Amino acid sequence: MRYKTTVEIFNDAETEHEAADMAGEFLQGDFRTGADIKVKTVSSAKSTGVKAVLTICLTAAILSLFVLENRISYRLAKSETKPVTSYAIQPPLKTGLLNLNDLKQFKENWDKKQKERVDSIAR
Repeated sequence: MRYKTTVEIFNDAETEHEAADMAGEFLQGDFRTGADIKVKTVSSAKSTGVKAVLTICLTAAILSLFVLENRISYRLAKSETKPVTSYAIQPPLKTGLLNLNDLKQFKENWDKKQKERVDSIAR
């Protein structure tokens, strides 16, 4: 069975080059450098299996999201095939530029009601 071993060496040095030299001396057997060591060993089969399972799960999640998004988009596109030709909430306003006669009548009514309100306030 194969294993993966990670060795970390911690030492107090003033420069990066000095730290590398101290780590090299420590690995050659000079334990007087004052370096601390941390070792971690993991079975490579275990880490490979975990990586494979995570990769498969992530791929399945991405594919399922892709399929779900396409189904939702297809349903929306299918439901929006007819253009909106009528007003569902309110009729077109009479103040628009489409009906100039209605606009003139609306303005006359507006001015009339505004004058009545001003007159009622003035009394």
